[in-house]
Amino acid sequence: MSVLETPRLIFRGQVTWDPITTNNYIQEYDEGDARTNFWTTKETVTAFRQSAIDGVRASGNWNPHGTHRSAYYDTGIVGVDVGNGLSPDDPIVTCPVSFTGMLVDLEPYGSTSSQLFFDEMSFGIQGGCRVLAPCRTRMIARYINFFRNQTYLVIAGRASVVWQTSFPKEGGLRIDAYDSPALRRLADALQRDDTMGLTVRWNAYRTLYYDDPGNMAMHAEQLRQKLVAGGFQPNPARSQLVGVLGLWRKGEPPAEPGDRALLTQLPPNNAPANSPIVGSAHVRLTADQVTLDLANSIPETGVDLTKANLGDLAVVAVGSDGRTVLYARNLRVRRLSQGGL
Repeated sequence: MSVLETPRLIFRGQVTWDPITTNNYIQEYDEGDARTNFWTTKETVTAFRQSAIDGVRASGNWNPHGTHRSAYYDTGIVGVDVGNGLSPDDPIVTCPVSFTGMLVDLEPYGSTSSQLFFDEMSFGIQGGCRVLAPCRTRMIARYINFFRNQTYLVIAGRASVVWQTSFPKEGGLRIDAYDSPALRRLADALQRDDTMGLTVRWNAYRTLYYDDPGNMAMHAEQLRQKLVAGGFQPNPARSQLVGVLGLWRKGEPPAEPGDRALLTQLPPNNAPANSPIVGSAHVRLTADQVTLDLANSIPETGVDLTKANLGDLAVVAVGSDGRTVLYARNLRVRRLSQGGL
């Protein structure tokens, strides 16, 4: 079941985030009353806007002129898997993946209410081999991993998060396979009664603000000066991403991973500082195969996305009698990007 079975398409790239961030701060926005804060009756819109601009330097308000748009860029299909492992040998490989949506936080002070509203996603090229997927269900941020990049302590830059949605086959989903064997396999799979459509799941990680991991105070002052000078000055953040497009089976939730979940376990109190912490993962079990989704899991040691050395990985199962049975050791993990697995 799910994107952890085959056939599937693997993609990677980058995504921009352009929310208006002024409502993240109590001095400008009262979340309890869901209203903008004008602290006195004499305050005006002009004064409020000036306060938001001042907050760029004073409180970290990195994007008061945001548009809420979110879009993929430099994103394309890097491989297909039709049952024999990841392969670059398909015409769909290197084709672009397109997404543009609106990022909305229903609870702006928090970290678990982000949603993406959009019209469609495209995997491939119009007029060539492509999957065109109209939106039926918005995406919701799941399984946020604040331990992904522990040395990069900038706002949410250290975190990674899982996004997912599904596209029903009767909702305008279109596969133009042409000479792509992988797309023909996906199209054939859609004919099964137990296939609801297709699911996309992707992981965003290592978010850069001001497109630079360096001196944020300097960049913040430069942005403040631009805002003071006038004009429209959006300042989107940028993340790496890695994702998969696969099957959506009956019984699976459309906007959340429905596989078995392996949840984060924090190290003991006596563990060394900055000990690597493996984030959430998802697993699919069959009679003869274990498939792991580690896209949200393995931490990096810094903004250069070097993976932490965790030694050998092993998969185990614990029976109802409490006894542990070793499934596999010294796992071979296929890297899908510099930072994702």
